[in-house]
Amino acid sequence: LRFLIFVCTLAFWLAPNPVSSTVADPCPSAQPIAEVRKLPVNSQATVRGLVTVPTGAVTAGKSFAVQDATGGIYIYRSKGIGQELATGDDLCVTGKLSEYHGLTELLPASPAQVARLGAGKPPRPQVIEPGKIGEATEGWLVSVTGPVSRLGDRRFRVGDAAIFLENQAGISTAGLMEGCPATVIGLSAAYDGPQIWPRGQADVIPGECAPVACEPLTISQIQGRGDASPYDGKTGLGCVTGCVTGVTADGFTLQSTEPDVDPLT
Repeated sequence: LRFLIFVCTLAFWLAPNPVSSTVADPCPSAQPIAEVRKLPVNSQATVRGLVTVPTGAVTAGKSFAVQDATGGIYIYRSKGIGQELATGDDLCVTGKLSEYHGLTELLPASPAQVARLGAGKPPRPQVIEPGKIGEATEGWLVSVTGPVSRLGDRRFRVGDAAIFLENQAGISTAGLMEGCPATVIGLSAAYDGPQIWPRGQADVIPGECAPVACEPLTISQIQGRGDASPYDGKTGLGCVTGCVTGVTADGFTLQSTEPDVDPLT
């Protein structure tokens, strides 16, 4: 009996200790981003997500954006993030919830509240219809495709979606043409209204735009012989040539270079 007790005791001490298979959560306080976005302004919150907008894309090292499976959010610190973050980096971020010109932001108090957990796979943008960019898409990395309009140096539209180009991104619109299609990828943001912020030149992709056949049309034909133009309300007219005689904030005046011999037009 004593021998048996000795053997059992020896076996107990020599047996390997079980190793726990539970891995510690590196961001235990994290909440789903969609839930954080619903919290009142000035609430403290922690999120975990993958970087969609790296540091340096929108501001000089002061901001970035992350998203998880539920939503996305813009992160901003006026004194700087304190590190370079790349697209796809896995982060744990703590900060105070804020709203600036309609944009929901998370504001870390110090660089220590931005913890890089490792590198991850860059998130793919969600393909969204241009007219649906708004509160429901804010914070997500999105992609829209449509005809270009209101083309300027830093602003234009793709379909019904407003596009804003930050100086920091260094994006040129030289490859875009009014009326021609384009695809734009960027952060669905808000600054006094819904808009998309591309991260760099690669996010602005001009589409193919075949030249449209144009039938010549004179100004006298547009004027018509009656009180109203025969083309009133019509779109897609032919090509009109002339000399610009006046410019206003929303248009210009065009005059024929050849005299019109018909007094009714």
